[in-house]
Amino acid sequence: MAGASWEGFAIENLIAVGPARTMPSFYRTAADLVLEIPGHGRWAFDIKRSRPAKPEKGFCLAVEDLKPDRQFLVNSGNERYPMGEGLEAIGLAEMATVLGNR
Repeated sequence: MAGASWEGFAIENLIAVGPARTMPSFYRTAADLVLEIPGHGRWAFDIKRSRPAKPEKGFCLAVEDLKPDRQFLVNSGNERYPMGEGLEAIGLAEMATVLGNR
C-alpha cells in the first residue's frame, strides 16, 4: 500500500513541475507516467518506492512500443546512475529538479 501511495505522490509532483504545455499520460499499466515535453520529446517513467529497484517487464515492453527520447526509473533514493540501454535511475527530488529546469 505504501508503494502505491508513494507512486501517486511522485506522479503528482513530476506533473506539477513539468514545463508549460507538458502533456502527461500513461501507457496501459506498464509505464507509470509518460510526459510529452515541448522541445524535449517523450519521456517515460517507471516509479518505484524501493531502491535499488529494477524496471518491470511491462515497462521494458512499453519502452519498445513508445520509443521515448528518455527513460527513467524514479525511486526514493538520492543516487543517479545508468541502468543500461538508455534507462537511468534517479531519485524523485533530482528528477523534479531536472523537469523544473526544462
